[in-house]
Amino acid sequence: MLSDKLRRVRRTLTFRLTVWYAGIFTVSSLLAFFFFYLQIASILRERTDEDLSDDIGEFSALLAEKGIEEVKRTMIP
Repeated sequence: MLSDKLRRVRRTLTFRLTVWYAGIFTVSSLLAFFFFYLQIASILRERTDEDLSDDIGEFSALLAEKGIEEVKRTMIP
């Protein structure tokens, strides 16, 4: 009895459209999430590279002015 109702429900247009829309929504949501994840990862990587480049410049200037001991003291608090 219950299986007959389930079989009838599965054949309805409403049920099939609902399944299709749910599938399309799931796939498009996953694609959007993946795209935003790649964008955020790229931005974070770029900012990290910029920060490290700035640090290299500061330590290079410190090394040229005051020597390696001052660089060591600055790097290790």
